[in-house]
Amino acid sequence: MIATDWGGTAITAAAALVAAIVGGVFVLLAAKQSLSSSVSEAKAQRDADREAADQQFRRELLSKAADRLLDALWTKERELCEALHQCRVEVEQGLAVSVDDPALKELGRLDLAVYQDMISSLPFIHDKNLRERMRSAAQMVNDCYNIRAGSSPDTVKGGTVATYGRAMIEVQAYFKWLRWNLALALQGEPLPPSIEMPQVRRPENTPGWSPPPGIPQWT
Repeated sequence: MIATDWGGTAITAAAALVAAIVGGVFVLLAAKQSLSSSVSEAKAQRDADREAADQQFRRELLSKAADRLLDALWTKERELCEALHQCRVEVEQGLAVSVDDPALKELGRLDLAVYQDMISSLPFIHDKNLRERMRSAAQMVNDCYNIRAGSSPDTVKGGTVATYGRAMIEVQAYFKWLRWNLALALQGEPLPPSIEMPQVRRPENTPGWSPPPGIPQWT
């Protein structure tokens, strides 16, 4: 009877030991999984914090150049359109391009001024797409200058009334789109899809250029 009890006790003890071992294994596995999950969550949080800090740093840098960029995209846009209007008036009056051409001189001044604005501002822009879009403003001003100053096989030297009228409209629309890009970047929002810069020196019979939809009126 005693032997039988001892045998039963041994079996019970062995079963308990096995159960304890199995339970311990599950506890260890659960602890390991929990630890792995905690490590992953901590890493994800660190990455998110680092990304947020990086985005904030980029916006702070961009804000250092915002005044100069807005001057190029707002004040100088107005001056550029005034110079293009003066070119149109000169063409209507039959005035040829000369070294003393006041409109050409103003376009040259703006070409240099906007270029200087970009030189001082672009190092503060870390986003490659935004940097290239801001840089295109200087290219467009240079193209406007070359309507009056230069010529090509498919353009009239000095430009035409229609060319200048079209250029004024497209400068305003494109610079407005650029200001919208800058505003979104300063707010930490994604940039809109890219567009082709209007080629103001293209032949007059070339299809027109239209700004993309969605640009807010306040820009």
